[in-house]
Amino acid sequence: MGGSMAALTGSEVIVDDPKDRRRWPRVAERNRISLVVTSSPNAPTVEGRRYYCWTEDVSYGGIRFCVHSHVPLGSVMKMDVDTADSGYGSFLHVGRVVWEQEFEDGGLVSRWLGVEITETLGGQERTQLWGEMIRQLAALPDASM
Repeated sequence: MGGSMAALTGSEVIVDDPKDRRRWPRVAERNRISLVVTSSPNAPTVEGRRYYCWTEDVSYGGIRFCVHSHVPLGSVMKMDVDTADSGYGSFLHVGRVVWEQEFEDGGLVSRWLGVEITETLGGQERTQLWGEMIRQLAALPDASM
């Protein structure tokens, strides 16, 4: 991964290549995540598939995590992110797979998924709380979101 990393209260802010179109910084943060694919027009057989994994990093606008099977770009999923260790409880998000990167680890083929958050369930208050948590983890000022 290009760029630099700075340790902040047990998390890291990840600074990527400047060509990256990301609007908000990613913060290395491991949280339990359970999700279900709710729609996958290009591969209806994955609809209803459930995954239980860990986040690798989070941002105001997205989440990265690892799965062990292909999930097509554009698939929509409902995600339950458990951030209890950060003191914020769980967040329910709806998101869309915007990138996938395959890798092999010890003979097991896995995939990083980048999911853009399209909705935070629970209204504006939960959306604002998600942003507050990201700012706290990244030690960013309020104006950065």
